[in-house]
Amino acid sequence: MDAVKINPKHQQLLDELRRGLELDRTDKAASLKVFQAVAAEARRLGLDSAYARWLVAVTHDERGELEMAWEEIEASLAADPLSLPARHSFELIAGRVRASLAAPEREAADPSTPRLYALLQRANEADLGSHLAMGRWQLATGRAAEARELGRAVVKLYPASREAWALLAAAARALGDDLTATAAEAEAAGAAAAEPLFGVFGQARA
Repeated sequence: MDAVKINPKHQQLLDELRRGLELDRTDKAASLKVFQAVAAEARRLGLDSAYARWLVAVTHDERGELEMAWEEIEASLAADPLSLPARHSFELIAGRVRASLAAPEREAADPSTPRLYALLQRANEADLGSHLAMGRWQLATGRAAEARELGRAVVKLYPASREAWALLAAAARALGDDLTATAAEAEAAGAAAAEPLFGVFGQARA
């Protein structure tokens, strides 16, 4: 059987990918530039390489650049929805975005919060911690009405969450909606009383 002939331009891109993988061991910034250049040149040639996009996404993730990692991993999956490595990386990146939003040290008014939350919402990947972070951001930036609406939605999804009721109560108080605030504070107190005395500890992600 004859060997499969490869387009010389494609061979050049493959060689560049190999060079980028070698660089990746010692210089993430340099390897990222190589992977980005390969992905861009492939698109110029009419190819949207899921593999090159995946390499860009993973490198962004390793550098802590979550928003850029998300955009590229979505593009990789769009190019090849059956890529198991890309799907696995998407799950890891989504987990890191959720963890970043829920981190205790996150400032309530952090400007990245609505952007990260929008990414999770777009992919139906938001969880309780994500919703709470967005509600706190809304409160901290003078959007109490939006926070109240979000709070109402979150307590429907997580009726046993003390923090969800507390968010709704705080937003309602900020708006002078004392009836809603009082009711939400009572629910928060009830949820707090029902919480176990000892939490269960474990790793947030693998």
